[in-house]
Amino acid sequence: MANRPGKRNPWLILPGVGVGDIRLGMSPIEVNKILDTEPSSSKSFDYENRFFKIEGFEHANLEMYYEKILDDWVLDLINIYAFPVMFLSKFYVTKEGISLGDHIERVLNIFGMPNISDNHPDSSPIAEVYARYDNEGIAFSTDDALIVHVGIYRSSR
Repeated sequence: MANRPGKRNPWLILPGVGVGDIRLGMSPIEVNKILDTEPSSSKSFDYENRFFKIEGFEHANLEMYYEKILDDWVLDLINIYAFPVMFLSKFYVTKEGISLGDHIERVLNIFGMPNISDNHPDSSPIAEVYARYDNEGIAFSTDDALIVHVGIYRSSR
């Protein structure tokens, strides 16, 4: 991922937009071309008569969530994790300078109070706090008040 082509910083987290050159709304083929690899994991499921696919890229600490719209898969959510490749986590950064491993106070100081702040919705034991900023299209999960996960999705604006 560090040597992938593109004009943007490949590690820049853009709330409501994407990460580096990866943009919400892209197809799996477009994402794989940017990452210059196939996913290390993939699973499909349906929920309330909608079809989804999750593709993981462990070498880049990324997970892509796609929704099937008509006959096309469309990138709907990007998850960035502090693991499994720990040294990568500090490279991912927002334009405000927030990165994985930072204290949640930095998020609160920059983004203010979240729309939703609660335990992680899937009851994951790794997350103490789950803070969503739907107007921005970004969410943060923490462990011991340190950011371990960032989610990027379309903003509600």
